[in-house]
Amino acid sequence: MSPTQNRPVRDAFAPRLGFAWKPLSSDRFVVRGGFGVFYDRAGISGYNSAVVQNYPYAVPVFQSGPANYAATEAIPYPTANTARLINPSSGGLGWTPRWMNIDAVNQVGSSSALNVLVMDPHFQYPTTYQWNLNTQYEFHTGWVLETGYVGSHSIHQLYTGGVGGGNGFHYLNEPLLATAGNPVNGITTNTAGNAGLRVPYLGFSALGLADLTDEGKTLFDSLQVTVRKQLSHGMSMQTAYTWARVLTTVDHPLYNDPNFENKGPSAFYRPQRLTISYSYDLPFGKHEGLTGKFVNGWNISGVTIVQDGQPLTIVDGRGGAVYGYAKTSQTSTAQFLAGMGAANVETSGSDKTRLGNQPAGSVVNFFNTGAASAFTTIPKIGAVNGVGGDLGWGNSGTGIVLGPGQFNFDASIVKTTQVGGIHE
Repeated sequence: MSPTQNRPVRDAFAPRLGFAWKPLSSDRFVVRGGFGVFYDRAGISGYNSAVVQNYPYAVPVFQSGPANYAATEAIPYPTANTARLINPSSGGLGWTPRWMNIDAVNQVGSSSALNVLVMDPHFQYPTTYQWNLNTQYEFHTGWVLETGYVGSHSIHQLYTGGVGGGNGFHYLNEPLLATAGNPVNGITTNTAGNAGLRVPYLGFSALGLADLTDEGKTLFDSLQVTVRKQLSHGMSMQTAYTWARVLTTVDHPLYNDPNFENKGPSAFYRPQRLTISYSYDLPFGKHEGLTGKFVNGWNISGVTIVQDGQPLTIVDGRGGAVYGYAKTSQTSTAQFLAGMGAANVETSGSDKTRLGNQPAGSVVNFFNTGAASAFTTIPKIGAVNGVGGDLGWGNSGTGIVLGPGQFNFDASIVKTTQVGGIHE
């Protein structure tokens, strides 16, 4: 049984095409390319969160604070047959068949603040298109230079919820901004306290309609260069360099306004990466007897990796307060000072110095802070005639700076010795 309205596609077309072309009479130069379409299935965790852990199979409980009105020390969790839509109204009238209990005079009230996970009714296959074009040139016997472009484009991907993992959801119930001329549910001011009364779907919290959807997209482009030496004379090596760019909406569903795609560099890639690996049998010659036991079989090998840091997003947990999102899973990016940008975020100097290895008495941070900070407080929005208003969203983007780069050098010296009749 499928939890969506559309059934699995049984005739999905996934072609894979490739070619190899030798444009010259010499066998030393070859051009290769390929294209393919690949389908995947949505992870079971998505179905589990939006279907199995939801009505009518289960009662999801995410309330805390005032919204957790039904809990007591004796019964900390509500049961399915006692779930209510609203808080009791004043005057001893008990439960009423409304979604909200709004005090129109004071522009405050209480909501049942329901939290329900929903699943998009039309789910598509996660699909990836991949393509590449490269050249291979043997410029010397046993030495090959390979240069190529590799790209991919993925659509209908599940949100991952950011670096922390878990399912990411598209929130459908962001509070609206009210004015005296355009009230929202009778509300004419905007404060963090009445955000739950300005939602499009009354009775649900601002984060209370979380839609598991397949709207995630990713675009990958890269230049890849490899120099490879085949094993000869006891030596083999490979040097590989990648210069890449990954733009995605999959990593960033929880930044800023949930009604818009948060497209930016992926939090999981490194723009530039250089890898060198090698193995060399030391040329000490072939010796017999006891001398051979000490001199033969020496090898040196290793791997060196030099790479950029991963893209970082600077956040301000106070942002989104006017929408009721401050200090929740919906996180705002930071606000740039006027005239500042991504180039002003980091300090200068080596990573080693900026990450804490400073001389005694000196302080160097990885980011500019204090008076030199590139950021300021997010401005308030939503005030009506000077009344109300609170913090909106920050204006910086996602993945605006790179974290610390890495230089990793590993090497080993190995001695192989045959003893007696043991030949393994």
